[in-house]
Amino acid sequence: MTSITRITISLAAGILLAALAATPAFADDDPPRGGDSSPGDPFGTGVSEADDRDGGADAPPAADDESSHASTDRGHGHDHSPRIELGDPRGPIVGWTAARPDGHAPIGVMADHTHAAGEWMLSYRYMLMLMDGNRDGSHRQGDGRVLNDFPVAPTDMSMQMHMIGVMYAPTDDLTLMAMVPIVYKSMDHDIRTGGRFTTESDGIGDVSLTALYKVLDSGDESGGHRIHLNLGISFPTGGIGEKDTIFNGATIRLPYPMQLGSGTFDMIPGFTYMGESDDWSWGGQAKVRIPISGHSRRGYSWGEIYTATAWGARRVTDWLGLSLRAELSYWENFSGRDRALNGAVVPTADPDRRAGKRLDVFVGANFKAPSSVPDYSRGTGSRWRWACPSGSTTTGRPSTPS
Repeated sequence: MTSITRITISLAAGILLAALAATPAFADDDPPRGGDSSPGDPFGTGVSEADDRDGGADAPPAADDESSHASTDRGHGHDHSPRIELGDPRGPIVGWTAARPDGHAPIGVMADHTHAAGEWMLSYRYMLMLMDGNRDGSHRQGDGRVLNDFPVAPTDMSMQMHMIGVMYAPTDDLTLMAMVPIVYKSMDHDIRTGGRFTTESDGIGDVSLTALYKVLDSGDESGGHRIHLNLGISFPTGGIGEKDTIFNGATIRLPYPMQLGSGTFDMIPGFTYMGESDDWSWGGQAKVRIPISGHSRRGYSWGEIYTATAWGARRVTDWLGLSLRAELSYWENFSGRDRALNGAVVPTADPDRRAGKRLDVFVGANFKAPSSVPDYSRGTGSRWRWACPSGSTTTGRPSTPS
């Protein structure tokens, strides 16, 4: 029996710090044509941009340099390349670009982009998740029904997460990413004998490091395609011994959903695809989180978590893109158990009630901040994104971001 209704609101902002180009901005009397630009001009589009997708919960896009030479280097992950926007007098659109509001994946997609060699990106993401109710399998359970089987019933839970991210690209094909989550959790409970109480926990969650390696970058004037591989590792920096005081004044270890981390080293492999045409973009990502260090010091480990997502987006204006995304998740029961927890008292303390699957549908918007004075020689910019689900069902996924 676990939370059923979930509402998620996410906001994010990022700033890209690209190496300053040695080549000056285009002269007004000599505009390049058809994507022709100096390799030192990472922002041939004249549009500055960055992303929060360093990832993560998700946290967790950009463009390349292009040249009219046959050996064009399209390896720059953050496509701040001289792909020319619609209506730009410098020439037609060439290949894939992230220098447009729908050029990045929706906010819920972590690790969705790479960068050009030498680029840094700092990002901040905020997520608020509200969960309510209980479910046994596919059936919704009222609080009274839960209290028939357990002395304590969880009724609702909230989680706030502040995600700090940094990305750096040592080469055009390889981008490295680090993410640090700061988590605040609260859960309300009803008691069979009457009354209510609330437990809380907060602190740093599991820090992750991820390598993103680009394997495909192709396109022409009709659009382009990108594929990169993700390989991440999550470190057990989040607490798994969090305690709080309950209704009878006792201080106890909190159930699994209220802990801040997994307690284990976890591997997170996956891949990401993104495509683009004149005013539309689309993509998909699949990944799995696998514990690789056995049980935690508390005697348990999470089950494997599988996630697949696909999305489509429309460029509405030069600064606004709208998106629709679906995400399918499946996660297994825990292995082992924390002997300080009693699964007969509250269902959230039972390691055999952790498995579930869920389909979420999200609507979102990407906002790109325009530059007041275009500068084609500098690689700095910002981007805001927002998303919330239009509907969801859940059967009990661990709330620590993956």
